[in-house]
Amino acid sequence: MEKPIYSKQEVSIRGTEVKQIESKIVEGMSYELHITLPANYQQSKDSFAVVYYLDAYYWGGTVIETYRLLRAYKEIAPLILVGISYENASNYDAWSYRSRDFYPTVITEVNKGNADNMVPPLSGGASKFLEFLDKELKPMVSENYRTKETGSGIFGISNGALFATYVLFTSPGSFDKYLIGSPALYSDDFVTLRYEEEYYARNKQLPASVFLSAGSDDFEEVKVSWNKLKDRIESRDYEGLNLATHIFEGENHMSGIPATISRGFRELYGNVTKE
Repeated sequence: MEKPIYSKQEVSIRGTEVKQIESKIVEGMSYELHITLPANYQQSKDSFAVVYYLDAYYWGGTVIETYRLLRAYKEIAPLILVGISYENASNYDAWSYRSRDFYPTVITEVNKGNADNMVPPLSGGASKFLEFLDKELKPMVSENYRTKETGSGIFGISNGALFATYVLFTSPGSFDKYLIGSPALYSDDFVTLRYEEEYYARNKQLPASVFLSAGSDDFEEVKVSWNKLKDRIESRDYEGLNLATHIFEGENHMSGIPATISRGFRELYGNVTKE
């Protein structure tokens, strides 16, 4: 009996393009983009809201396939997904770059509750990364795809949630919708909550939709972060803010990621009109 013939090749995610963008703002950095278009994009003339999701290097496939499953039953609106990753990066490089991009301040000691138990090699670049998003990435996406001016979202988990929280309180108009999952806000003595204090001193409005989640078995400092952020936002009674929160029972920092993405899509982009 003849042996079966097989070949070996990399698996790609259908319907997703990989592109690069070289930043002039984040000096010397080339980002890899994972761009997923709605299934009917080529056949329609419609414009679509854009979701920018962080850490595509780690869970980009989870985001894309969750979106596709939810779209199968039209539970969420059709969207353009833009995952932000790092070109030709090792695991160490990806950790270094995300630490640089997501931490608002320079970290010089190990964060209590940090699973890595290490001082990140790079940090303090959140302002530059936000400028890259606003001035380089979003214009590039709008120039090349049919995008809506409203409904843009940012999805961040763990340190990505730290960055999303930073954006929410320093530049809330950058996005309309925020997924903040398992937020690791404890760096630099909860600096993002100080940004919230500064924002609230000047503004009583916060026009945004926010989904805030964590797992019941998450790191203790993450659960503290979740509670602090939830309590702070709810105490403010911001005008124009739509806040949804959830604790996923039995889920930890990693296992809660698929649940957060699925619930976050539905909370923020639920297809109320049902096509």
